[in-house]
Formats: sequence, C-alpha cells, structure tokens
Amino acid sequence: MQHIWACSCGVETPCTFDDMKIGGYFQCPVCKESAVGVVSKSGRKEFVRLDRSHVEFLRLFEPPEVDL
Repeated sequence: MQHIWACSCGVETPCTFDDMKIGGYFQCPVCKESAVGVVSKSGRKEFVRLDRSHVEFLRLFEPPEVDL
C-alpha cells in the first residue's frame, strides 16, 4: 500500500507506514511544516501540527550531535 503525506501547503509526498502511525512524525520537504500522530481523547487518530521551535529544540529532523 502506498502512503502519501498531503501537506497544507499543497505538496503530496510519498512516505512510509511508520510515518503515518501513532507516534510517527513527518516533515514536509518543501515548507518544513511538521506533524505527529496522536490519539485524541475520543479515540480518533489525529495529526497535530508541531511548532517549528519545538521541532528545532527536539532536533526531530536533524541528526544528533555526537561528542567524540
């Protein structure tokens, strides 16, 4: 099954099942808008948009710095 992330900016990007499941997160390659999959109190699966400052602070889409 093919999965596609449809961003609010209009870009459609192929992605994996892991990107779309609960706990999965995805970042649009064009506008850099990010979202994470969560379960709402009603039990529905939702994708919540993440504030850019949180994404940068948590380094969700950057490799971690390694001290050698």
